[in-house]
Amino acid sequence: MTLIPMLASRSLKKEVEEKNNGFSKVFRSVRDGYESILSWALNHKGWAIFIAVAIFVVTIFPLFILGGEFFPPVDEGTFIVNIDLPSGSSFQETNKVIENLEKDISKIKEVDTISIEKRRRL
Repeated sequence: MTLIPMLASRSLKKEVEEKNNGFSKVFRSVRDGYESILSWALNHKGWAIFIAVAIFVVTIFPLFILGGEFFPPVDEGTFIVNIDLPSGSSFQETNKVIENLEKDISKIKEVDTISIEKRRRL
């Protein structure tokens, strides 16, 4: 799978006519610039590593100054209240406590809806 295409590329060389349109000129200049930078980096490995680390530090440094989060805090506008009543509380007592709590919460002007879920602890 790899030997035949490699051998074919070596033996079946075809002369490619280079076009002289605008894209080709830009591409050639970018390629030549990249080759020269890559050649310099391979000949000056210590400086290349130093420059790469310096660029990394310079790009990360503002995060510590400005701060940043992957997920900003979200205010969903909800809160949950859990009420534990003593074991053996009757259904009427539970409803009375919930109704009182519902009245107190509904006095808050920012509250739009109230949802009540009754669960029985086993």
